[in-house]
Amino acid sequence: ELEYSLKLAPELPRIIGNIIHFELQKLNDVTYTHESMEQKQDQWNRQLKQNQITEKQTLEKSITKIQKALSQTQQCPQGQWILSNQHEFSASEFSVNHYAQGKIHHYIIDRIIVNKNTVWIIDYKTAQPEGNEEQWIKDEIELYRTQLMNYKQAIKALYPKHDIKLSLYFPLCKQRWQEITNQAKNHPHQLIN
Repeated sequence: ELEYSLKLAPELPRIIGNIIHFELQKLNDVTYTHESMEQKQDQWNRQLKQNQITEKQTLEKSITKIQKALSQTQQCPQGQWILSNQHEFSASEFSVNHYAQGKIHHYIIDRIIVNKNTVWIIDYKTAQPEGNEEQWIKDEIELYRTQLMNYKQAIKALYPKHDIKLSLYFPLCKQRWQEITNQAKNHPHQLIN
């Protein structure tokens, strides 16, 4: 059983990330208390087991990571703002199509928030650094910059008069909120095909 779980190790971050994304989407409607979070453990345990994560220690660490991401988001001022339903418009898992370079591109944006003349595009990232968090976050920003710029293009078509702002939100990191302020040097904007 342990050997089988270890073979799935590369899939584990994706599985945990999917659970965290799903729970963050639900947190827009409800706040988890310590008690409700404990009740959710059985559900997360089942979800992990359905994905062939069965080794006890791996299950426990995974559930702890999910709890940490949700708790830190609820306690973080930016996390509270992201999850708030007090915006003019907000949506999770916002689906948008955009025609560019002769193709229709379909995107699902983790969170979109519209207030006054500003649209925020927020992409959750549930990975964690193993070393220097500051450098790792800089690398993650560059890794996802093109994806966010594609989202921006798609949303600009819907909100042509609004200022479009981009952010990565890392619920498992100390530096959770990272606004993407400008395009990097030597990083040409291009659509992901």
